[in-house]
Amino acid sequence: MRSNKKLIYVLIVLVIVLISLVSWRQYTISNTEYVYGMIPNETVPEEYDNVKYTIPIIDEEGNRGTQTFTVDNNEEVGDLVKLHVRNDKVKKYEFITDEELPEAVQNNL
Repeated sequence: MRSNKKLIYVLIVLVIVLISLVSWRQYTISNTEYVYGMIPNETVPEEYDNVKYTIPIIDEEGNRGTQTFTVDNNEEVGDLVKLHVRNDKVKKYEFITDEELPEAVQNNL
């Protein structure tokens, strides 16, 4: 009987942890804004480990602004970038192709 109580407690804790993780994921997804920009076509000397870009950006609704983010200089840099922004900070960036660019942004970038 005692081991059944322990098992029930463990299951309750696991359910609470699972609900917390799902809630956190939904929160971060709903608060992440996706914006798009173009990286300037310039050569960066290899002596720098990181390169900080401040580029003009646009979202799918046509809102414009600027955003600063840092890229590892050893990484292959593309022309178009999709920024995952939360609380005005870039949490993730990915280089994309013209085909991956949303239609609403293609004509305005």
